[in-house]
Amino acid sequence: MNLFSLLSDFVFCSINSGSNGNCYFIGAGDCGILVDVGISVRTIKSRLKAIGYDLQCVKAVLLTHSHIDHVKGVPQLIKYCKVPVYASESCFSMLKECNMTMDSDLCKVVTPVINIDCFRIEPFYTEHDAPGSLGFFVSNGDKSIVIATDVGTLTPAVKSFLKKADNVVIETNYDKEMLLNGKYPDMLKSRIMGGHGHLGNEETCAFIIENYKRRWDNVFFCHLSENNNSPDKVMSCFHHCLNEKNIHDFGNTVVHLLSRYEASPLFYL
Repeated sequence: MNLFSLLSDFVFCSINSGSNGNCYFIGAGDCGILVDVGISVRTIKSRLKAIGYDLQCVKAVLLTHSHIDHVKGVPQLIKYCKVPVYASESCFSMLKECNMTMDSDLCKVVTPVINIDCFRIEPFYTEHDAPGSLGFFVSNGDKSIVIATDVGTLTPAVKSFLKKADNVVIETNYDKEMLLNGKYPDMLKSRIMGGHGHLGNEETCAFIIENYKRRWDNVFFCHLSENNNSPDKVMSCFHHCLNEKNIHDFGNTVVHLLSRYEASPLFYL
């Protein structure tokens, strides 16, 4: 970790968040990393430019898992940028089975700690129903952020990384009532709620409220379902959990909802 990284702004932007494509940008100084590339390179390039960054600043890509809404744009991106892609061995195997060809020299199997420029990254395994699915804890030596999307359930390991981060990106994928009463087939409903799919509003909000004394700088709710959730449902659940615990002061923590339709502002962490 160098002095420049400690003096540089540590920033975060959600390029897109949802089943229509996921991509997150974390930056420090003149370098950045992308977590997931589930949208086109053209869109990523345009949305980065809007927040003052060029695609050439991206030094690496981190993949949470192999589902198409997280990896669709990876082959195109690495052809354009020639940057390393970090994922689990199982994730790379799934991509190969799906004929998603990439330069093998750029495919890097994750290790317990990954150092990329001024970033220190700790991957952790999650319970999503994709082989070798991961979350990522990213630090620049001063501040930290954790990406916990498509985690299935809040395992002790996932909770540990969430608790030690300064900033949290965590999924609130579905409202249980909307999902149960919706048009999805029963098998898909069971898959989403079954511990290897997604976190719902209740589970995520309850965890955040139960650990509110951690005083995170920012909590970002991500990967909202288009059909089974809404921003109003998420925030209603969040405030209900606050009231249940008789909590009237959430400290300086700021809560944000990440859009499936557009990039977020650039957040200084």
